[in-house]
Amino acid sequence: MELILALLVAGGAAVAGVAALRRRRGARERAQGEALQAMAEAEPRGLEALQVDDVLLFDRLELVVLGVASLTESAEHHWQECRAADGGSERWLVIRREDPDHLLIGERLAEGLGLDEAREPSEQLEHGGAIFKLERCGQVAVAASGELGGGLGEGEHRFWDYARPGAERLWLRRGAGGTSCFRGRRVGRHLCTFLPGS
Repeated sequence: MELILALLVAGGAAVAGVAALRRRRGARERAQGEALQAMAEAEPRGLEALQVDDVLLFDRLELVVLGVASLTESAEHHWQECRAADGGSERWLVIRREDPDHLLIGERLAEGLGLDEAREPSEQLEHGGAIFKLERCGQVAVAASGELGGGLGEGEHRFWDYARPGAERLWLRRGAGGTSCFRGRRVGRHLCTFLPGS
């Protein structure tokens, strides 16, 4: 009789253990399923939402995003500028929401333009034999993450955007750290893609 009672108790404990294991496994599978569902429903990020450590693919380059600056001129005018590098090759991107089909990609001009820091740049600038005309200028608040280098960083900055016929562009950013000058070109966004960073 004691043997039968011991077998019944052991059997009941085994059944209870199996039931508890199934409940835990079911809860874990539900949680995994919910996480996968949330990932599937998440809206994919576009280029205007680049983040540090994303990898930008452009013109046979794999550029790792090192720094991101969000520039806000007003509620309607805000954009991102990103510093990205592929080994020794560094590029800067300007991604404006109001220009959904294009972005600017260029390089920082190490030699600058020889501008007087105490004065506003003129409405027309020359660089490398090319004449650029002022398109727009103003003041922006900059929020930054990662490594931007040069004079670009958090705080208030003045900006000047220049263009010439075709796709060539020149842009200046002036903050407490000095003036940073960039030269590049306007390219179609369809030529760029990115892989999310880790």
